[in-house]
Amino acid sequence: MTPSPRLRPVPVAELRLLPDGRHWTVEQRLQDLDSLEPVVGWLQVWHHGTQLRVRGEARTRVERPCDRCLQPVAVPLVAEVDEWIGLEADGAAGDGDADTEIVLDGGPELPLDTLDPQGSFDPERWLFEQLSLVQPLRCLCRNDCPGLLRDAEATEPIDPRWQALQNLQRHNAP
Repeated sequence: MTPSPRLRPVPVAELRLLPDGRHWTVEQRLQDLDSLEPVVGWLQVWHHGTQLRVRGEARTRVERPCDRCLQPVAVPLVAEVDEWIGLEADGAAGDGDADTEIVLDGGPELPLDTLDPQGSFDPERWLFEQLSLVQPLRCLCRNDCPGLLRDAEATEPIDPRWQALQNLQRHNAP
């Protein structure tokens, strides 16, 4: 294994020459990820003929607004990934063949992503994508978050035209 201190793209052709692949220890911020702290973890990539195998673990925290009260929430992101990336056959990249069928029942080793064999593998971009995929769809500051609260001191007099509606709300309140 060849350790690398920074996450820089590595040509696929260079990976083909490394029998133990390339290993990165990660402790840095990612350019496109607005995180509260550096991303910490590791990443390993191997060349396997027509595919790259990529394994890695990474963790960090990002700040998102609570979906109910809009207060900032520190959200932990943890990605543990073991995936295969297909290397496009010569001439397959960008050939515009609309009849290409993708079969998704090939098992866990089926590559769902492809890369140009003449191109490069970008470990920083790959980590960014993996951490983006584990962001929660729903973000709450706490499970019983009441939502937006009206500040008691900022109570404004109610327009008399809305008074009847407020009276109905009070009457129907539990």
